[in-house]
Amino acid sequence: MLDKIKQLECAAGTYRHNGQPVPQEALALYISINPRDLWKATFASLVTFAENIRQQQLTKNPHQEVMSEIQKSCSNKYYMDIDVDRKDPAILETISSYINPSCLTILETRGGYHVLIELAAIDPSVKKTWYRQITALPDVDQSGDNLIPVPGCVQGGFVPFFK
Repeated sequence: MLDKIKQLECAAGTYRHNGQPVPQEALALYISINPRDLWKATFASLVTFAENIRQQQLTKNPHQEVMSEIQKSCSNKYYMDIDVDRKDPAILETISSYINPSCLTILETRGGYHVLIELAAIDPSVKKTWYRQITALPDVDQSGDNLIPVPGCVQGGFVPFFK
């Protein structure tokens, strides 16, 4: 994976918006933690293409449409990503009290944490309660199959790392 990430590396100032370089502090590299289903994405893309043609939306970019469908087409879900939008170690302790810590991997980010939960490793005694308890916490967001910043790559001037 490191080689794939290195292939994305480019010189500072390369990314531009309206002809102006995007500041390094605004850039980050994100990745999906669960695999994508390319057959599901292909079917969804065909439906999207047909709808765009029917509505004569000829300005739509087919490449962007396909890439969007790939991102939305999750295959097997091995991990749940809980996005914590606050840097407070106490919230991690609270989360660990609702679920067995052995299934948790913590990624510290610029503004908080991504708590990766290995679904197959959840203790059966908390299987029915952990999700509701954790998502009810303040500054916690779980909205589908989130993207996470790649550890070791700059995220708006901060380098995310596993705790």
